[in-house]
This record gives sequence, C-alpha cells and structure tokens, in this order.
Amino acid sequence: MDPLLYYLPRGAKDYTDHALIHSYNLLELFLELTKNIGLSRLTEEERYAVCLAVFLHDLGCLIRRSKHNELSQEILNSDSFSLLEAKIGSDIMTCVRYLALSHSSSYDLSDLPNHPIHSRIRLDLICALFRLVDGCDLMPSRANKVLFETIMEFDRMGNQSQRIWKAHLNIRGVVFKGSQIIISSRNPTISDRLTSHLARDLGAINEVLRRHNFTQFSVVVKKVK
Repeated sequence: MDPLLYYLPRGAKDYTDHALIHSYNLLELFLELTKNIGLSRLTEEERYAVCLAVFLHDLGCLIRRSKHNELSQEILNSDSFSLLEAKIGSDIMTCVRYLALSHSSSYDLSDLPNHPIHSRIRLDLICALFRLVDGCDLMPSRANKVLFETIMEFDRMGNQSQRIWKAHLNIRGVVFKGSQIIISSRNPTISDRLTSHLARDLGAINEVLRRHNFTQFSVVVKKVK
C-alpha cells in the first residue's frame, strides 16, 4: 500500500511520480553519476546544491505540469522558503532556483548567468549534470503498475499519458558506464518515448560538459526480458 500513497498528490491520474519516489531515484542516480565521473571533481557545495534541488525542483507540479520548472522557481522565490534561504545562504538558494528552472529541456542552458553566484559552484556544470540525472529517471517505480491498471479500469487517462506510463513500465534499469548511459528495456519501441527525449537533450548537456572537460555521454538502449 505504501508505494501507492506516494501518488496521491494532485494530477496523479496523468502524472508519473514527481514526488518522493522520483527524488529518491535521483539521489541514487546522482550518486552513481558522481562515482562514474569522480566524486572529487565536484565541490562539496556543488553536491549540496544538487541534493537540495533533488527534492525541490518539481514543486511547480503542485500547480500544473505545463512550465512547472518556471513555477518551481517562483515557489522557491516565495516567502515560504525564506527560512530555508536564511539557513543555507542566499547564494546556495539562488543556485537551487536555477537548478529547478533549468532542469526542463525547454530551458536553454546558455541562458544561465555567466557571472559566478558562488565561488565554489560552477552553475552551468551542475545544471547540466542535474538535467542529465533528471532525464535518466526512467524507472518503472515512477509509474506503479497496480495504480496504472486501477486508473485505466475506473477512469482512464489521456493517450499521451498512457504512452509515458507504459514507457516507464518497460524500463528495467539505467546505469552509467564510462561515457555510456545504458538503458535496459523489455520493449525499446515502447520505451522510445522516454529514451529518445533523453538522447536529444544530450546535445545541450554535453556542450556544457565539454567546456568543463567532463565526460560527454551517449544513450545505449538494450533489450532485456
């Protein structure tokens, strides 16, 4: 029962999970990514900002899915987060806001400010890495099978949402291996809705990684039983 309770926020009928399950997945993916690229290549402040963004970047989904990244930034700018900002510092909070804003592929990473916000944070780098990690959360845990079947039986969902849920349900794993993002899928054709989007977004991400002499990634999809 517990996994189903995570899906109770607004829009559960159409959304895959953008709450705790997604956040925990991102923490695991970010840990795997840092192991792959070398933990020491990121400063403690950079890792801290990303870990905060893991839990805060999708707050805009409480309002609506469309342009939720912009809404997330607005929410993080509100008085509701003044205490958090006072605790972690305005420069770190500003970075978290940009991480929330730029995690969507609709945002042009070249629009990030060029001036340093924090002396030990490379904003464009962490925004690119965070977008990469967010795009790699294709896990089936975000689209609970029992919940999907229940919704389809009693209420159904839009065709686009159905395709996204089915794509998640066909994914079996995502791992970083050198410069490859290896995605295991039972049916790569069905999962292409997600994997092709990630592959397209890698162009902008890799451009930032190249500037910082970091590994540039490609997507490899493997069919599994």
